[in-house]
Amino acid sequence: RSMAATDNQRSRSRSMGEMAAIPPTNMLLGVPKKGRLFDKCSKLLQEGVGMEYRKPDRVDVAHCSNMPVTLVFLPAHDIATYVGEGNVDMGITGLDVIAETEPDNEDLEVVMELGFGKCMLAVQGPATDGYTSASSL
Repeated sequence: RSMAATDNQRSRSRSMGEMAAIPPTNMLLGVPKKGRLFDKCSKLLQEGVGMEYRKPDRVDVAHCSNMPVTLVFLPAHDIATYVGEGNVDMGITGLDVIAETEPDNEDLEVVMELGFGKCMLAVQGPATDGYTSASSL
């Protein structure tokens, strides 16, 4: 997984629902909202970085109490788009997601590879066709 960022922190609009209460000086960090990536990101942010926050149930925004950061919990596949559009300042998502959205988000910059989260490709075919390996396709 990786962190991506653009230069439009000051130009974003924060007028949507839960986002309205966010201090304008806070950095918005998009993080995965569920699954293994959520677990790994939470551990990284709390134990590795020391961010103190509480994510209320059914709310996808959490303010850090010890630094000027607001976490925005998003589907992992949407984070690169949110960063590219300037709706969040930085995000943690997969390099595969960044590559898939690159034509629309050419200003994205990979700031750091975090070294967790791996993508596995599985190939499947009908057993009746006699395929025994991916190379026989």
